Amino acid sequence: MSTLPFRMVDAFAERIADGNSAGVVIGADQLSDAQMQRIAREVNASETAFVSRLTGTDHPTLRWFTPTCEVDFCGHATLGAAHGLLEAEHASIDKGVVFESKAGILRVEVEPLAAGNAILWLQMPTPELAPLRGNAQKLLNALGLTFDDLDPRLPIVVTRDRDGLLALGTWQRLQEMTPNMTQLLKVCQELKLRGVGVLTTQSVTASVHVTTRFFAPAFGVPEDPVTGSLHGPVAMYLRTHVPDRVPTVDGLAALNGYQGIPGDRGGLVRMLVSSNSEGAPVYKIGGCCRTSIRGEFQVPT
Repeated sequence: MSTLPFRMVDAFAERIADGNSAGVVIGADQLSDAQMQRIAREVNASETAFVSRLTGTDHPTLRWFTPTCEVDFCGHATLGAAHGLLEAEHASIDKGVVFESKAGILRVEVEPLAAGNAILWLQMPTPELAPLRGNAQKLLNALGLTFDDLDPRLPIVVTRDRDGLLALGTWQRLQEMTPNMTQLLKVCQELKLRGVGVLTTQSVTASVHVTTRFFAPAFGVPEDPVTGSLHGPVAMYLRTHVPDRVPTVDGLAALNGYQGIPGDRGGLVRMLVSSNSEGAPVYKIGGCCRTSIRGEFQVPT
């Protein structure tokens, strides 16, 4: 039976066994879709990244699978895949990593830190936010919330990845909320949502501007520890509705977000918003990565 190099990478992690774990399989050219899905189910991380086409003039191809299905974009597993390629010397710190994917061309830059650490910065697809069209009361009921829990400054919206996004008035309410996953699964299917992000701008520390939780039972992820793809839209959401919450210097907006499962793992997500040469906003998310497991995966037949 053939084997492939495999890593388990903790993304948005300041230390091992924190942040959000992603499986990373390098050299997946000969794998069928069914084999990738079986490997992702066996790895049982929220997402497993599969990297192929490492040689040639084109950029390597990146795909992401949850334990139950393929998804069109995943932020933390993209950083995990870039970290794996850098570690395996398939990419260099000075040039960074560029992937082809269903989400388009994804560029990861490397900002070296002390002691061999680094922040990996992923330029996000341009976020899009639209009003929620559907029964907001049903969604709140499934989350165990009421309209009184909401931050009146921030509307309920939907991102380009079909994630619902809503804000609560207090940090305490965010920590206490206990969604009914069976009910939330049905509501997400009705509203055609990938998942639901719930955030608050109330913080227990001045260095964190926003705290978030994310639920995606329809994709086999009841609660995700850290969701990279959510935080480009989060940055746009806050800049649009509460700009005073977004520190901006010389046109560069920088935010720190913390996402985590209460009493369990979580991680720090850095967000940067700048402008390109045409004046359009550019959104980047950044985080540190740690390899917790390194070895070989036996390819299922």
